[in-house]
Amino acid sequence: MTHLTPQLLHRFDRVGPRYTSYPTADRMSPDFGPADYDAALAALNQGAEVPLSVYAHFPHCTQICRYCACNIIGTRSPERRVDYVSLLLKEIAQVSARLPLRRRLGQLHFGGGTPNSYKVSSLAAVLDAITAHFRPEPDAEIAIEIDPRHATPVQLNELYAAGFNRVSFGVQDFDETVQAAIGRHQSAAQTRLIVESSRSAGFKSVNMDLVYGLPKQSRDSFTRTLTELLDLKPDRIALFSFAFIPRLRINQRRIDVATLPPVGDKLAMLCDAREAFSAAGYVAVGMDHFALPTDSLATAREQHRLNRNFQGYSVRPAGVEGDVETLGLGLTSIGDIGGALIQNTKDMARYEAAIVKGTLCVERGVARTRDDLLRRAVISSIMTDFVIPAGRLGAFAAEEVAGLVSTCGSVLAQHVGDGLLRPMGRGYALTELGELFPRLIAMAFDAHFSPEHASFSRIV
Repeated sequence: MTHLTPQLLHRFDRVGPRYTSYPTADRMSPDFGPADYDAALAALNQGAEVPLSVYAHFPHCTQICRYCACNIIGTRSPERRVDYVSLLLKEIAQVSARLPLRRRLGQLHFGGGTPNSYKVSSLAAVLDAITAHFRPEPDAEIAIEIDPRHATPVQLNELYAAGFNRVSFGVQDFDETVQAAIGRHQSAAQTRLIVESSRSAGFKSVNMDLVYGLPKQSRDSFTRTLTELLDLKPDRIALFSFAFIPRLRINQRRIDVATLPPVGDKLAMLCDAREAFSAAGYVAVGMDHFALPTDSLATAREQHRLNRNFQGYSVRPAGVEGDVETLGLGLTSIGDIGGALIQNTKDMARYEAAIVKGTLCVERGVARTRDDLLRRAVISSIMTDFVIPAGRLGAFAAEEVAGLVSTCGSVLAQHVGDGLLRPMGRGYALTELGELFPRLIAMAFDAHFSPEHASFSRIV
């Protein structure tokens, strides 16, 4: 295993996209409208009978945490949640009616916001509406994000009975000083109860999210958080760098910049976490996920069946080549279908007006060119398989792939010299060190990227 140091990480740390899509979401345009969305759905419907990924967004939170960068609405009103679910059910009916041939479902994810701040009966109604049209595969992951502060053992049992089989808990940090700084008080005992309850309920996979680089975090406090989390032995761990973008997120302006850990300490936390996870028997999956060897995500990594979408890394159904297309439902959700990226409106009034009128509520999008699709395929290979191919890739002939790789030859040669890549035939494989920086390597193939894009976070 490469010996990581903060100095080594700092050498390659810079601003860049997370490549949950290509082109990246900032390339979407308001010129892309309902007619374009209809065309993308028509293309998706006529495609091969491949299982879809579906994402449903639940935007409401009872309060807005200071660190959060998600698309959320702060409210305690149960009525607003009920009204939203009513609209979402109508959208599901409108969209699924346009996809009579696409019926198989490989992955379903309920995100937010705080999905479990909604009534379980509402969540079950949405789940039933989706699975009534899109039939889950036998091994489909039906996942929901959970805030332990709003969960109970009874709720976990009800969610499992409704059909969910995977759960993801937000932890971020167990230290009370850090929690006070980010406006999120969540005791370790509270989290432990909900994790244990999810296992008792029958959930087959438990994920827990951590964030490093938060205000008031120190290397010592984060080490204690790691110890606490590993004692709970989640099946998967997602480890994210704190994306501090106060220019774009008003709630982050309540964070005092002086309370953020120095860059060296932040990078040391990443080193400590990776070493702790490895020592505890976790397998590194992609650039920021870790899984027990028995978890399906680790198996998918070994079998080259990882998929990457706006929810991060997921399992690509067995036998499926290439990326699995993602259908986005709900306010602000982003879909990746029919050769296009599509985002629903972020404004609740416009969302309601479109749904009531019976039109698709797209706010912006982008249709990919063939060059975009080729670059997307190569970037996906880097982010999931840690390989830059030079042979046939999906629908692209070897000559096309090799031609694109050769145009990036000088940058890739620099990465070889830096120890991030090693030649592999006419292509390249990421080294153990390079597997920490797939975002940096993928930038070589991004025809749209500019380092001046302030909306991107640092890659470490």
